[in-house]
Amino acid sequence: MEFYFSKNPLSDKELYKINVDIFQKTYSFYTSKSVFSKSKIDFGSYLLLTTFKVDKCSSVLDLGCGYGFIGIVLADIYDLNVTMVDINERAIDLAKKNIILNLNEEKRKKINVSWSDGFLNVVSKYDVIISNPPIRVGKEKLFSMFSKAKDYLCKDGSLWLVVRKKQGALSTLKYLRKLYREVLIIKKKKGYFVIVSYL
Repeated sequence: MEFYFSKNPLSDKELYKINVDIFQKTYSFYTSKSVFSKSKIDFGSYLLLTTFKVDKCSSVLDLGCGYGFIGIVLADIYDLNVTMVDINERAIDLAKKNIILNLNEEKRKKINVSWSDGFLNVVSKYDVIISNPPIRVGKEKLFSMFSKAKDYLCKDGSLWLVVRKKQGALSTLKYLRKLYREVLIIKKKKGYFVIVSYL
C-alpha cells in the first residue's frame, strides 16, 4: 500500500491545482495522488504556519515538506533561508514546481528542496525546524526523528510541530519534555496542538 511517505509512488501522476488564502495573499499549489493532503491544505499545517513566530530566526528546515506549502509561505512572508526535505520523490518534484509558481526570482535563491529520509541527507544546522510530522510512520520512527532534530538545531534553536490530540499529542509532549530545555503548547484548536521545543 502506498502512503504519502512512500519514496517512489506508483499511482497516476495527474496534477491538481489548489489555492489557499493566508496572510492576506493567495497561493497556488500543484498536488497529485500519493502526497499528503492532495485536495486541500491540511488544517494542521495551516494552523502551524499561522501560529509560527519569527524570533531571531534566519534559517528554517521544513522537515517532511510535502508539496511545499509551509516552506514556500515562510520563504515568501518572512524572507527566510528555507531548506525543504521529504522522502517522497513526487512531493519533491511538486515542491520544485510550486517554488517557481509562487516565489519571485530573488526569493527562489533563498529556498532549497531536496530528497531526504528524515535527516539522512541534512548536513546543516538551523534556527528552526518545522514539521507537520508523518504520524502514520509510527511512534518509534517519529520519536527518533524528534530526538535527532536536536543535532540539527543551532544554539537556542527551536522545533515547531503540530500534532492532533487523538494522534498522540500528549505522548509527544511527554517525550519532548525529556529531550528539550523547554516545551510549550503555543496553540490548541480543533484538537490540534502547536508545540514548540527549545534546545
